[in-house]
Amino acid sequence: MMKMVPILITTCIPSSLTDSSQFNLERNYSDHCPIILKPKIIDWGPKPFKVFDGWLKIKDYQQVVKDYWSAYQPMGWGGFALKNKLKNLKHRLKRWSKENSTDIYTQIKHLQQNMNELENSMSS
Repeated sequence: MMKMVPILITTCIPSSLTDSSQFNLERNYSDHCPIILKPKIIDWGPKPFKVFDGWLKIKDYQQVVKDYWSAYQPMGWGGFALKNKLKNLKHRLKRWSKENSTDIYTQIKHLQQNMNELENSMSS
């Protein structure tokens, strides 16, 4: 038999739970199921940089990051130096991406042309 256990919620939380979801974790060693409330919209501010999954498949990506990270040593206290390293790495990755990958829209057009050719050959 399952029993509902009351959950402590402060008065400021319910307005932020409108787009949230809940997940029940496994019981493991307890007779209780932990519940995680996960909001869908979280504004963490601007991201230092993005990493695209496609980059990880390109052989040179890790080497570019390693080389840049070890070569660039900004002056200043730790937080400032890290911020500058990430900022400059972001610019380096943008440049690297433009130099080493083809335009995604060109790839999409090429795939659409191939699909159209296949459809035309099948209908003939």
